[in-house]
This record gives sequence, structure tokens and C-alpha cells, in this order.
Amino acid sequence: MSSLAVGAMGRVRGRKTSVLGRIRCEHERGAWDEWYLVDGRDNPVWLIEEEGTFTLETPIENRLPDGLIEGSIGDSFTYMGASYQIVETGSATVKGGEGQLLKSFTPGEKFRYVDLTQVYGNGRLTVEVFDGEVHGFIGQTLRSTQLDFPKVWGHGENREVGQTVSCGGCGGNIDVRPLPQPVKTVSCKYCGRIQSLDKDGARLGKNEPRKDLHLMIGAKGTLKGRSYEVVGRMVYEELELDEGKWVFPSTVCWEYLLLDTDGGFASVEVTDEGVCLVRKAEVYPNADYMMCLSWGEGYSWNSRNYRMYERGRSKLIYVDGALPWVAKLDDETQFMDFIDMPSIFKDEVPERLSLEWSKAIEEGGEIEVFVAKDLDPTTLANAFSDSIHPVVSSRVLRPHRVSPETARFGLMWLGLGLVFVLMSLIASARLGTALTAVTVDTSSMPASALSPPFSVEDNGLIRVAVDTSANNSWLWAEVDLVDAESKASLGFVAKEISYFHGVEGGESWSEGSRRWRGVYKVPKGGQYRLRLEVSEARYKNMKATATIYKAPFDPGYPKKLSFVLVICGGLLLLRSRMSRPNLWPSDD
Repeated sequence: MSSLAVGAMGRVRGRKTSVLGRIRCEHERGAWDEWYLVDGRDNPVWLIEEEGTFTLETPIENRLPDGLIEGSIGDSFTYMGASYQIVETGSATVKGGEGQLLKSFTPGEKFRYVDLTQVYGNGRLTVEVFDGEVHGFIGQTLRSTQLDFPKVWGHGENREVGQTVSCGGCGGNIDVRPLPQPVKTVSCKYCGRIQSLDKDGARLGKNEPRKDLHLMIGAKGTLKGRSYEVVGRMVYEELELDEGKWVFPSTVCWEYLLLDTDGGFASVEVTDEGVCLVRKAEVYPNADYMMCLSWGEGYSWNSRNYRMYERGRSKLIYVDGALPWVAKLDDETQFMDFIDMPSIFKDEVPERLSLEWSKAIEEGGEIEVFVAKDLDPTTLANAFSDSIHPVVSSRVLRPHRVSPETARFGLMWLGLGLVFVLMSLIASARLGTALTAVTVDTSSMPASALSPPFSVEDNGLIRVAVDTSANNSWLWAEVDLVDAESKASLGFVAKEISYFHGVEGGESWSEGSRRWRGVYKVPKGGQYRLRLEVSEARYKNMKATATIYKAPFDPGYPKKLSFVLVICGGLLLLRSRMSRPNLWPSDD
């Protein structure tokens, strides 16, 4: 199954290790190897290898939790302060062994096993029962980078040998592709019969010819820097469960089983929602909790935030090639899909987490967990020879079409715009140094007054402020800047200033303002006088005061700049937001 072999020497987690023995176990869905290793200090450990994943285990000396052996998938137990959940249980057979081993066995001996994963972590707990004798092991899942052994296959019997079998339908020869695991399902290219290589070669159905398959069996290509060969093809009909009812019509899902040069498996999944590269998860989440979630509800796992996206069932309608499991036409599998869509500010790509099971959990069904990422349809078509370009209506897991840097840049612009808005508000509140002031009342109209002379510099900025005693009333004020010598008007401003307020329906209201502000530029410096005139007013005995201040700068400039920044930043954020699919319309 891998480069491990009895007698091999390498490193596990950086420590020198020797492989002394191996036990091969099989169940109806596949096989696994239990490698007996010792380190440089002769400390024994077991390295469990199954479907390209590795778990380092040591025997348990403490008592196991009550009820664990009789437990079923989804049950949770606490051991040594950590929470574990049963993810697989069943019966297996010891096929044989080699080298030096710590435990005895008999080829063909059957035993019961219970596998648990740590709810929050990568810990594993395994129990094996032989003739009433219980053996427990605790360990952790390893990353491939934590194993360093020579890249050789070892003895020939460690790898499945290719063979030719006779078709039970037409008698034609079926060439069996050698795989790292025993081949259990093959199909005849002449008559379409699908048969099992397990036991009596049972018939698993018959394929109808299809012209919509994208990849050819035996085609080789490179995806994401890794070389693959297509060894199997499957087609499913999928139905989505929406509010307790199956939604028709069904959709089609094409799945292609890939074998890499290291003996690991992956698959390419093609649907109308895109193309995905799928791998089996090394560490399982809390599937029992996830299966209780409704559409849109979230679950955090492996530093990602997934939300339930889809639930349904799939029926196998076509299969060919060589598969390391039994695949029968019309087999049904249920699934739940959870999708993590990172925000527009993150560099992470979207990812799908899928739960799949063929039997009800209460009936002892096994849950499998897969992780999928988007694959460009053109990349897939160009990677394999004689392929057909997939046609998809959308790419749900497509990475950001607009760089997260664009969204961050837009957020920065938006933030700067808000800062300049604040600056303009502060500048408007700070009146500056008063140069002169004049006051009039409305006892007789028109009422006017002229201020003493004051000096203004060339291109100087002045702020004109008019404050009144308006209260549920209004007045018409004219403010004029007059040259002190020629008495010529430099320019005037006429404004209606009104302020009304009251209570209506138990609520207070108000409109207008008692004051007015304006900033102006005086192009030529010199001596000037301020004239204020009130020509009309609602009531007599109202007062109005006009004041001129020396303004350090025009607060309208940061206001205009803030408007540009806010608009540009908002457009950048909107563009980033529209570049990704909206999977959660009820929230966004």
C-alpha cells in the first residue's frame, strides 16, 4: 500500500524507526495494514495505514469507557479527559502477517473493531475484540511529511498485481488494473457487465453506453503539481432534500477515481455547479453534531467556518474501471455538503466538507468525510489527453475572481474617506480667530449695521457665521463685505434663517437651524467692513449677529476628498463582493 516494508528503516516525527512486522486486515470495503515499529530506544509502536492515511498508536493500559465496545456510529465517549466519537465499527478478518510481531494471530481469524476520532483534535482511539479479549490503542493521525521512508515498494506482494479475469456475461477478458489495494469492482468493455472480484464474482449490474464521460480510463495527467492516472469512473443521479421533500428533476454527477504515483487516491467530481478535486479527510469532524444542522447553520472545524449548504441522496447509474470497493448499480448514498466561503478580505479559497453514508447511522452505517476544492474545467480538460471539456453552469467553489488585495484597498479608501469626513466636521466646529462682529434687531425694518474696519490678507480665507434668536420663526438676512475706503461691495450673501419645533403625537420634532455658516476666499488683501441687514422677519424684537473669523483652511476640501474616497472605496468593495456567489441570500 505504500513504501513501507518489513526491514525498512526511516524516521517517524524525526525519530529513527525500524519496521519489524506487519499484519494485513480486511473488511468488506477495503483493507488496512498494521505495521509494528520500534524506535532507537526499542520502544514499540504501531503505525496503522489505511487508504493513504497513517495513525501512530500505542496500547492502552487504562480502562476503556463503559459501553464503548457495544457503541454505534455517532456515539460519544470521554477518555483521559478528551471527547471521542465513533466514526466506524464492524467486523474484519486477519489475512496474514510477516516479520516480528508482539501479538499472535491466525490467518482467517475474524474480529470486531471500533474506531473513534477526537472531537476537537487529531487523536484516534481504536478497539479490537478477539474472542472476547479487548485490545485498545490510542494515537494521533500523522501528516505525510512526518514520515520519511525510502520511496520503494518493497516486496512484490505488498502491491496488488494486475490480472485478467473472464467476464461472467460474455466471456470476454477483463484486464484488471493493479492498484495499491485489492480491486473489488471491474466492468467489461464488451457487454457492459459490472462484476465483483470478491468471493464468487457476483454480478453488480450492467452499464448502458454513455457518451458524456469526460475522462478516459488509463488517461494520465497532472493536477495541482501531482501526477494522476484515471483508474475508475462513476456516474450518479442526485436528488436534493429541501424542507423534507425530494426536489425533482435529479441532477447528474460524474466522478473519476484518480491514482497518484505515491499510491494515494483522489477523485474529480463534475456537476453543473463546477468541477472539484476531492480527497478523503484525514481527521474527522463531529459528524453527529453536523447531521443535526439545518440549511445555512454553521460549524467550525480546522480553523474554517463551514455552513450547511445541501443535503440529498445519490444513486449509482454507471461504473467502470477498477475500484478498490464494491460498487453496485442502483446503490444509494446519502450526503450532506458544508461550504466555507471566506470573506472577500481573506486569501483562502472556498472549500467544501462532505459527509457520505450508505446506511442509516442507527443501522451501523459508516460515515465518510471528504474535502473538495475548485478545479478549473479548462485545466482538467488540458491535463488529460482525449478528454471532453466539462460544461458547468456555475462554479460554486471558485476562488475570488477579484484579488482580496482589491477589497482591502477599497476598505482602506473607505476608511480614509470617513477620516476626512471627521476632519471636515472638526474643522467646521472650530471657528478660528474672530476678526469683527455686528448685531441688529428687528424692532424696525429694514434693520442694518456696519462693523469697524478689519484687515484681510491676500487670498485669505474667512468664515462668516450668522447667529439668530429665531424660535418658531424666520428672518431674511443679507451679509455684505464692503471695501473700507471705496465702500464698494465685494460680494454679499442672502439667506433665509428659520427654526421651528414642537410636539406632535407625544414626540418632539424640529426643523431648520438658528445659525448659518459659510467659508469664502478674499482674493485681494486690505481693509474691509462687514454689513448685516435684516429686511424681513416673522416677528419683531428678534436679534441677529454676524461674525467674521479667520479660517485656517476650507473645510469643504476634505469633505470633497472624503466623498471621492468613499465612492471609490465602496465601488471596490462592491466589485469584490459581486465576484463571489451569494450562497446565503437570507443573511447577505
